[in-house]
Amino acid sequence: MVRRIVSFLLSFILAASCFGPVYADDVSWQQVDESENGRFEEDMARQGAEDPLDAELPLGAAKDMWLRIGLRYGSSAAASSTLGCSDGFVLARVTRYECEIIEDYSEYESLYISCEDGRAVVWDEKDGEELFTLEDDMAVLSAAEDPEERIVTIDGGRYRDGASFKPYGSSMTVINRVTLEHYVRGVIANEMGYQYPAEALKAQAVTARSYAACSLGKHGSYGFDLCTGQNCQVYRGVSSERESTDAACRQTEDIVITYKGKPVSGYYYAYSSGYTLDSEDVWTSQPGYLLGVKDEYATEYLWKASVSFEKLRERLVSLGYDCGEIESVSVEKKLENGAMNVLLISSDSGDVRLSKSNITGALSAFGVKSIFFYIGGEDYPGAGGRPAGTIFALPDLEIEAEDEVWVIGAGGEPVSRPASELFALKGRKVMEAFSGGEGSYRDETADAGMLYMTGFGYGHSVGMPQVSAKNMAEAGKSYAEILDYFYTGIDIRPLHGGE
Repeated sequence: MVRRIVSFLLSFILAASCFGPVYADDVSWQQVDESENGRFEEDMARQGAEDPLDAELPLGAAKDMWLRIGLRYGSSAAASSTLGCSDGFVLARVTRYECEIIEDYSEYESLYISCEDGRAVVWDEKDGEELFTLEDDMAVLSAAEDPEERIVTIDGGRYRDGASFKPYGSSMTVINRVTLEHYVRGVIANEMGYQYPAEALKAQAVTARSYAACSLGKHGSYGFDLCTGQNCQVYRGVSSERESTDAACRQTEDIVITYKGKPVSGYYYAYSSGYTLDSEDVWTSQPGYLLGVKDEYATEYLWKASVSFEKLRERLVSLGYDCGEIESVSVEKKLENGAMNVLLISSDSGDVRLSKSNITGALSAFGVKSIFFYIGGEDYPGAGGRPAGTIFALPDLEIEAEDEVWVIGAGGEPVSRPASELFALKGRKVMEAFSGGEGSYRDETADAGMLYMTGFGYGHSVGMPQVSAKNMAEAGKSYAEILDYFYTGIDIRPLHGGE
């Protein structure tokens, strides 16, 4: 065949100026503004936890569910606390569905609470007068008549409705007593970018409400339902509220995800790898509505992570694994969609097998963001190993597979290669320009002291990927269509009765 050297090089450069060159070692890693999506660090908390359980919560209960949100507890429990409200306060007896006003303290705008002999005692902060002692089912609420105006400051932070205090040794657990709808308003903007499309924000409101309704008493040993961190949902009260997220709450008020007639937890995470996972592939149970789907709306999110064998051994030992000097790391089993199922660490004292959520539980400390990843021992999978001169295939050029051509190499210099070695990079697939075949990133055993990982997606991969929900909303899908896409066999209906 004719050796097209100079002429092809010139035509390639001209054509590439239109399409943009992709060099052999040049992979474009997407940079993400992590402030845009609150579930970025660490969604892994759910992966490392035990199986989530769905509450047996009946539909049709009385309206205005009251939640207990732990603000300060355990090692951060408070010796004292202050409350402020320009409308004054009322003392109320608050249960899950009832709020009974006991006494009016609307003349007091600032209260001081201290722990005295195992009791939570409330004082007038101005003159130090002791007012009352809080019992377990009592709360101090804003005296504002309009529920939308019930805002109190708790140790300087602004929250809706009110507070209660539970003695904890010589200190107190500080709890925000808040209605379900007010709680959801304080969650959404921390879990999803408030500038996301309206239908995506509505989907987030429904999932957040469903998760809260099915997590009552999750922190019961501390005397409250949910914490404010990523072990539950990120909640920061009034400071988190935005006009767009408030609208999403109003427009989906009381709506939850149900399965077989019962409300269920709406699990969600940040970025999809292109597939969501069955819950049993991450945890152990399969409730039926958390089945994996192929995500046609995913935005590709690629990440890299690496760790030395010594650091990996230290991490495994700290987690209780019997691991000696590591000799190799290899893939023992993967799921059909490419997710890591069992990672084998061979050491001189025996093998350690990481599976399911234990993989990210052990490796998230080194930057692993999902269980969709490939491993290598000499370089990051996909970053090297492809032929020099990997380019977009340009079908309008008359080239045959056996021709020798000049292409731009990884360092920008001309490189001579057979045309059969031309490839096109499409997402995570490497396409052979002439045969049309595909090759995924490949796993290789690591046995030289380092483990390199290239992965896709961010989060536990169960339920709704938030960025995909954004993409669906931008494509014109409704919040109900978004939820139906990612949760199997569900109904979307009011929590407190109605259709």
